Amino acid sequence: MKKNLLVVEIASSKNVSTQEVIEVIAKAQKEMQFKRGETGEMIEEYSKCIELKVLHVIEYKSN
Repeated sequence: MKKNLLVVEIASSKNVSTQEVIEVIAKAQKEMQFKRGETGEMIEEYSKCIELKVLHVIEYKSN
């Protein structure tokens, strides 16, 4: 595998959409927060921002 490929590039080559990548990353982040003992309210509050943060990272890395 080539070095420095973006997750989105790899996903695209496997016919996985950017939205699906965002959803998987967001889900993993929520699970990590839950394991750290954060409350459901805290996780819900943060999850509102997760998609935008992930999208920002994806767009930044692809530019």
